[in-house]
Amino acid sequence: MATLIHNIRRSRRPSHEYPPYRHLEKHFESAEIVRDIILGLSDGLTVPFALAAGLSSLGDSQLVIYGGVA
Repeated sequence: MATLIHNIRRSRRPSHEYPPYRHLEKHFESAEIVRDIILGLSDGLTVPFALAAGLSSLGDSQLVIYGGVA
């Protein structure tokens, strides 16, 4: 039985062997900087809009302007 399995495996091998191929990938090395920029922009845009939305719900446009200046 072992001889039969060995012969089957041998028959499935390609007739020529390829040299080992080394796969090289270039990765982006500054991922932490990009992450910090995205999170900073997200936080920097969210807070003013939330503040303006909250102040505008009070109904006084002067208060929204003062909140935006502050």
